[in-house]
Amino acid sequence: MNGLQRAVFDAVYASREQRRRRRLAALYLYARHFLHGLMLTWPFFLLLGAGLFHADSVLFYLLLAFLVPGLLGWLLIYGKGARRDYERLVRGRILHKGYLRSLH
Repeated sequence: MNGLQRAVFDAVYASREQRRRRRLAALYLYARHFLHGLMLTWPFFLLLGAGLFHADSVLFYLLLAFLVPGLLGWLLIYGKGARRDYERLVRGRILHKGYLRSLH
């Protein structure tokens, strides 16, 4: 790009509307990855969560020791996928109206 084209692109890219569209796209991607991961792992977390309510003190802490790192790892893995999709599909692009419908 020459200097004028780059200046116009930067002005449009930094506009309030483009920032709003990028935030909505990021929110959509994070929600999509979160829900996809939840569909795949919900039985595991449901069993661990149910065990937390019916456990004595030692079993409660043992289940909690597995549940918390599992949740954090799950969030990190799916958050990384959402960030990768954001970099691939959103960053550095001018987003048109209705762009969210084209994200798959």
